[in-house]
Amino acid sequence: MIRTRTHRSGLPDPGATVPSEPLISVIVPTHNVAPWIDDLMRSVLGQTHRNLDVVVLDDHSTDGTFQILQRYADADRRVRVLLNPGHGGGSARNAGVAEARGEYLAFADGDDIVPHDAYALMVERLEVSGSDMAVGNFAVFGPSHLRRRNQSVPTYDAALSHVTVGDVPSLLRDRVCWNKLYRTDWYRWNGITFSTSLRSNDIYAGTVAYACAQVEILTEPVYVYRQRVGGSSMTSAKTSAPSMLDHFREERKCADVVATMSPAAVDYYYRNMLRFDSWAHLQGLWSESDGSDTAPEIVEILEILGGLVKSATPRSAEALKKAQRWVYRLIAAGASDLLRFGEASTVSDFYLLTMTDTSCWDAVEEALGPDAAEFFAYIIQDELPDLMIASGEEDRTTLHAIIDAIVAADQRYGLAHRSGPLGGEIIRAAHARHEEDSLVLAAAQRNRAGVRITRTAPTRFTVDVSPATATCVLRHSRGAVEPLEARGTAPAEVDVSALARGAWSVLATLELSDRTVEYRPRLNGLEARTHRYDAFRVIEGRNGAVELAVGRGPLVVAAVRRQARTAVSKAARRVNGAGSSLARRLRTGRSS
Repeated sequence: MIRTRTHRSGLPDPGATVPSEPLISVIVPTHNVAPWIDDLMRSVLGQTHRNLDVVVLDDHSTDGTFQILQRYADADRRVRVLLNPGHGGGSARNAGVAEARGEYLAFADGDDIVPHDAYALMVERLEVSGSDMAVGNFAVFGPSHLRRRNQSVPTYDAALSHVTVGDVPSLLRDRVCWNKLYRTDWYRWNGITFSTSLRSNDIYAGTVAYACAQVEILTEPVYVYRQRVGGSSMTSAKTSAPSMLDHFREERKCADVVATMSPAAVDYYYRNMLRFDSWAHLQGLWSESDGSDTAPEIVEILEILGGLVKSATPRSAEALKKAQRWVYRLIAAGASDLLRFGEASTVSDFYLLTMTDTSCWDAVEEALGPDAAEFFAYIIQDELPDLMIASGEEDRTTLHAIIDAIVAADQRYGLAHRSGPLGGEIIRAAHARHEEDSLVLAAAQRNRAGVRITRTAPTRFTVDVSPATATCVLRHSRGAVEPLEARGTAPAEVDVSALARGAWSVLATLELSDRTVEYRPRLNGLEARTHRYDAFRVIEGRNGAVELAVGRGPLVVAAVRRQARTAVSKAARRVNGAGSSLARRLRTGRSS
């Protein structure tokens, strides 16, 4: 048994009636959470499911947390307050599980809140279904926000029963323990334990649980997670290199477990691990670096991450953002020194330093091979526009260095033909040393002159374009052009009845010092939901470019009729062909 320092005056009455509700053991690790522990304990003890065994493992608090918890233990016989025999949240939870008496296990952290009916909702689902664990939606709140998890992760959009991680791979997005209820015997039988690492000590336990669980999914929020500001949170030190190393060591263990799951789950795991969790930690390496990228912890972090990247499936790698793909490719190639964690403070700084330091280009080519040209084309089109605009406003010396680097990269790799219309124009403006043209083009490339279309009537819509330096026209597929004339700052209004039927494209033009540039802007926003009486429809085409189909009714009807006639003809040919083949086989059979 674990030593306890609390006096238990509220002992159970031997003659008391035993509750009919299943007993739930709630494991609560605490460490210096005095300002918030009252909120947590009141929410747990106030549950509509009353039959609780609340096991609190205090992890050597020094701020009065333990004394506050003693008062709850004295007042409520359901509470036991124990000392963590080890150190850290993981060891505290493991000690709590060993002490648990309930048929079910729940976990809660000392600075969060549990909605009043959370345990009742989850235990009811498990009692009816017989599944191993229940997983519920949750809310995240901070000083200025409150949001539900289903707003960003689809796991909790629908209530599902008897599912596995193969059925719902997005379960792997939340490997935390506190929005769940487990069957205790199942949990112990599978040997699920928390790691003793200082960071991310629950993700391995969560991954192992999903690997062998039949799950109930609830749409209702069953937990409220508090995002604390300041340095007292258990997760506040996540940007330190030793803390991050703990995380990546745990992630490597998780990857070994995920390898036993379905292909869909493996794809989902790598896509989200690389896109969100690992990427967030990389931002920490850039922002918190102490000027050296050779610290032993950083070296090991990058070695582990490189191995994870190499294990990622092609489909998961394709789902990454371009900025992430290039960084991960360099890490996997063993060229992490190019990421300049000792110099750059953001990923954008890394791209800027790489672009303007031609002495490192040979190393980039060695790491990326023939794709080095695509790497530099990406930097020019997607990373430099914001940096050019900022330097144009604050530091022309940096702008000059960027322009020189663009010219040098184009001379070395021939990038103009690899870039889109605006990227190619940025390169040409750099060769001509037209700084102001470069800044105008950078502003347009940053937003690609986003177009917002709003339907004002079945035959009218408005077009709003940004940035203001760009103007737009409508061009018919047969060549006719209609100007889009805005009145001051108001968007341009288009009367569809004045347009010829057919397909119209929205084209943007920029007036430079020596030429006019035309390109297709992206659809930035759309408030033109189709209506049965609309005389037009909006289409988002290739690369987000905008097209309009005018004469919606007749065009759609004619297309549907053509498709129907084609489908009927194909079906008839298949039937006739099958009939002829059958007749031939029958004739052959008779003759034999």
